[in-house]
Amino acid sequence: MEPVDPDFYRIGYVRSMRAYGVDFKEGPNGFGVYASKDVEALRRPRVIMEIPLELMLTISKKLPWMFFPDIIPLGHPIFDIINSTDPETDWDLRLACLLLFSFDCKDNFWQYYGDFLPSEDECTSLLLATEEELLELQDPDLASKVRFQQQRALEFWKKNWHSDVPLKIKRLAREPQRFIWAVGIAQSRCINMQMRMCALTQEANMLIPYAGQDA
Repeated sequence: MEPVDPDFYRIGYVRSMRAYGVDFKEGPNGFGVYASKDVEALRRPRVIMEIPLELMLTISKKLPWMFFPDIIPLGHPIFDIINSTDPETDWDLRLACLLLFSFDCKDNFWQYYGDFLPSEDECTSLLLATEEELLELQDPDLASKVRFQQQRALEFWKKNWHSDVPLKIKRLAREPQRFIWAVGIAQSRCINMQMRMCALTQEANMLIPYAGQDA
């Protein structure tokens, strides 16, 4: 394992992200979080990382959709796409849209952090598995569920990234694999949490940086 690029720390530290007693390292399987030294087991939990809410991508779980930070300009078509999702089941599609949009926002944290996310070839999400890889799974029920999720994401992309969409939408995911990748990233890095948004206490889906199955 090798120390990560200093920019991996820098883009977070300048925005008040903090890590205590841990190092980020990179290996053939991606990034990982490691203790910087041996520590004794403690009865009390200890804080090893602080990630400001402003660095997370957050959307309320129920209508009306509320975002924090509120990065979507009034009237932007990405909101219409998010608004077309099923409130009960499509949390990952909404977060994927928000993630792709954040990559397109100048000086947004995720525009920089995206360079450290696993690429489509590196991402371990089964959503990106080929049919040959799915056939190798020992669990046919799991393979069937993955195919359903792949088709679900593909149909959503076809519906909303057709040839007539404006460039500001088209450039977010020119190919279906890009959108399916974003869904996989959202699924591996989301937590559900209660928080205050627009003076209301809301259940929210939150996309967390510096965390995930392959960092």
